[in-house]
Order: sequence, then C-alpha cells, then structure tokens
Amino acid sequence: MELLSSRLRTAADAVAVLGDCAADVAVLQDGELRGAQDRVTMLRQCVDRYSALIAGEIAHRSRPETGHGGMAQSAGFVSSEAMIQSIGKMSRPEAVKLVRLGTIIAETEAAETLTTGSVESTVDGADGSDTPEDPTFPIAPPWQAPLVAALAEGVLSSDCFHAIQRALGDVGPGVSALALTAACTELIASAAGLSPDQLFRKARHLRDKLDSDGIERREKQRRDDRTLRTWWDGAGMYCGKFRLAPEEGTIVAGVIDQILSPRRGGPRMVDPEEKAAAEALLNDERSTEQIAADALVDLIRLATEAAPARSSATTDPRSG
Repeated sequence: MELLSSRLRTAADAVAVLGDCAADVAVLQDGELRGAQDRVTMLRQCVDRYSALIAGEIAHRSRPETGHGGMAQSAGFVSSEAMIQSIGKMSRPEAVKLVRLGTIIAETEAAETLTTGSVESTVDGADGSDTPEDPTFPIAPPWQAPLVAALAEGVLSSDCFHAIQRALGDVGPGVSALALTAACTELIASAAGLSPDQLFRKARHLRDKLDSDGIERREKQRRDDRTLRTWWDGAGMYCGKFRLAPEEGTIVAGVIDQILSPRRGGPRMVDPEEKAAAEALLNDERSTEQIAADALVDLIRLATEAAPARSSATTDPRSG
C-alpha cells in the first residue's frame, strides 16, 4: 500500500497545478472540473487522516491517568477534545470524531504490530531457545479494522467511517466483534457511490439483523431519546434543537427534501406549473437554509389553521 506521506505529496501537487484563483478554475472543461474535485477529495482524505492521527495521540497523552501532567490538562484544557477544538477551530462534535477515529487507527496499527511481532517471535523460538515466556498471539484488532483499512485506501471518507461505526454500535449480547467485522466488510463492498446517510441506514439495518432480540430495546431507547428544546437568544432570535425517532424523522426529512428538491438536484419537473415553481426556487435569493426555515414556519401555520382546536401536547405521534 502506498504510504500516506507519498499519497499526500502526490495529491497536493495534483491540486496545486489547478492554479491560484477562480479564473484558473473557470477555464477547465466539465470533465477536467470533475477531475479537479476528485483531486481535492483525495487531498482532503489524506489531511483528514493526519488530523485523526494527531488527535488520537493528543488524546493518548491526555488520558486520565496522566492527571494534571497530561498534554491537554497542562495546557489549560479540560480534555483532549477541548484542546483539539481550540487548535483546529472546529466544533466539539468534530473534535470528538477526530479523537475517536485517531484512537481506533492507533489501536488497529498497534494490534497489527503486536501480531507481526508475535509471529516473528514464534518462528524465531521454534527450537525453544528464544520463545517468549508469555507470547501474546494472536492479537485481535478492533472490530473496526476493515473500516480503518478502507479509510487508508481512500475507499471510505471519514464521514462514511463514522456513519458505519455509529450505526453498527458496539459489541454486546448476541453481537460479537467477529460479526461486526464481517458487517464492516459487507458494507465496504457496497459503499461505492453511497452517502454517509445511506451507509448509516444500511449499517443500522445490518445491526438489526445481527441483534434481532435488541430491536425492541433500541426502538424504545430512540423513542425515549426524542426531544425538542427551544430558547430565545441574545439577538431576539427563536432557536431550537431537536432529536426525532427514525419514523418521525423520516416524515420531517421527506417534507424538507421535497421542498428543497430543485436546490439539491432533484428530478426535473415536466408539468409547466411545477417546472415554473422549481425554477423560481432555484432563482430565489434566499439561502437554502432560509428557505427551509420559512417552509417550516409555513407548515406549522397551515397545520394550526387547519385544526386550531387540536392540542398536539396530548397527542402521541405513535397513536395514529
């Protein structure tokens, strides 16, 4: 496998020749422009892997047993994630993902190194002269090892990696590390052209197949985790944060996707009225996020006008 450093240099050189300004990119033909985006994607994957490796090592040097002498703590941060968030100018979820990815990569590489060392020790000590007293063989790598390999080969992006890992969950009753490793291999084989969201759904389906006894438990947990929190910020804006169970989430996502379809490259409209509406949306001066926000308010207004006396506070969305 090509070294990460070599891939990075090659990718960086391939991107650098594209030029230095918008005019340099504007002269590219369609095929060249798509190829340029592919080059940038390759470069980003290399940089993301370096970011994860660094984050994983910062986390290792900041582990709890190091106390106040840990790398992050000695620099005045409460955790490695907080330190990475500050240095990288990123959100906390992004920092958490980097640490998780870097840690898994380090664990996988360590397991591979130990396994190789154990094999060599066993061969060298075949006559009994150099056999270690307590050889550790074989060393089982984390179940995410196939994902780490696919990430290194550029088959998976870091977002796809996290989507699969999150959806598959972890080892538990009835679900072994071996079964999760096999699931990773199956998902990687079908990952080409799939978005992180699509891979998440496929991985979730696989997890349900592996742990059919836990489906009811997980569904209950998702229902229990649903929430809606709202507040007014200092600028007088009404803000909110929500989590919905998959069934309700699919309803909301479906409506928003349908409204924003022209902006997201949805199917071309044939009906003249629908085509005109799609073109109007494409030419709308509002951002996609602003359109989605206005659409949400319009939907709530329509629902309120249609059933003003109905109180949703006492209605269970699962009751039909």
